[in-house]
Amino acid sequence: LEDKDFRAAYTRYETLMGRNCRPPPDADPTEEQLSVLYHLSKEKNIAVDFAIWGPHGQRTVRAMRLAGSYPDPEGILRKCEIAGPPTVAVWEDCWNVFATGAIMLDIVDMGALDFYKAHIQRFHMVYGVQTWMLLYQADCRFRSEEMPRINRNLAMAHEAAVLAGRTTDYD
Repeated sequence: LEDKDFRAAYTRYETLMGRNCRPPPDADPTEEQLSVLYHLSKEKNIAVDFAIWGPHGQRTVRAMRLAGSYPDPEGILRKCEIAGPPTVAVWEDCWNVFATGAIMLDIVDMGALDFYKAHIQRFHMVYGVQTWMLLYQADCRFRSEEMPRINRNLAMAHEAAVLAGRTTDYD
């Protein structure tokens, strides 16, 4: 993105959040993060990898790891480690940077972002810390597989409606 694009993104954020309002430092995407998110939005898949995406951009370029367990075929719990935020609190920090960027670039509505964050928090509260690895994997699959599929289906339905002379709310 060019400087004028970054200024426009911050202007949009200010328009939505209030005059002279800027993202808090731990939710403010770097120029690199905002550029990547913009590029991904043009590819119709905004699934950023929270193992390397998070607050203070350059400080979190190191890959995060989380530990968990899974049942093997005999039903025995086995420990393993995967790339990703180690706790739901770290996930929330990563999500906040992503959500700020999505708002700044007008990719996803604030209400949908807030709803999804609350959805993950609710699952974590109900099922507990021991399910975090599974919940994070479900989150990754939703963001990387389901969101593009939902967008594609909505775009196709919109095109069909327009061809039939109808309108939709699709943007």
